[in-house]
Amino acid sequence: HGYLINQFLSKTTNKRTDEYGQNRGLFLYEVVKAVREVWPKEKPIFLRVSAIDYSEDGNQVEDMIEFLRPVKDMVDLVHVSTGGIGAPDKASYPGYQLKCAERIKEELQIPVATVGLINSPYLALEFSESGRADVIALGRPLLHDPYFVLHAAHTLGYEDITWPGPYVDAMSKYLKWTNK
Repeated sequence: HGYLINQFLSKTTNKRTDEYGQNRGLFLYEVVKAVREVWPKEKPIFLRVSAIDYSEDGNQVEDMIEFLRPVKDMVDLVHVSTGGIGAPDKASYPGYQLKCAERIKEELQIPVATVGLINSPYLALEFSESGRADVIALGRPLLHDPYFVLHAAHTLGYEDITWPGPYVDAMSKYLKWTNK
């Protein structure tokens, strides 16, 4: 997602004239194949991709689907993001990358993770329970609130969720130190 493999895949950055320029998906295939050969079968391989480049004449989700066809049986989940090369040219909105994940899931019949301003537990729950995504990935919400998952569980009514012991202990000591 934005790094070496993505630079081979993107027609915006890959200006090579050799076989890796003629077949932009070749490097991805070779890397996934090499990993699959040495990685234990019982351990999953997740592949993160940028489905849209957001650059002039850059890759679209249809391009990524074609790059993923040869490796779909070698990975266990595709984590779909966008913007590995450029930034969105229009305003982002909560869940804006889900449509790309849905397309990849539908076309390739492979589990997908989605990401992209999923800052509401209700939104994450809807994406997951509807089957539109198999995994919900969080980035900035966890940076903003490291306890997002615990707060989401409480918001959604999962009262049987308890805070991990070290956090409970830390909070009780904090309250004792601050006389609260």
